[in-house]
Amino acid sequence: MKTILVPTDFSRVSNNAIDYAAELAVFSKSKLILFNSYHIPVAVTEVPA
Repeated sequence: MKTILVPTDFSRVSNNAIDYAAELAVFSKSKLILFNSYHIPVAVTEVPA
């Protein structure tokens, strides 16, 4: 294993997963990547032509 990807929302529960993945990365000498994304809501309205 060379890279560990950890999707997270930085909640308390996901922080436990990050801790576990960090220990696993050290043990396996892997690179650790944290991934966080969010959705920006967009209002769709009709525009007269």
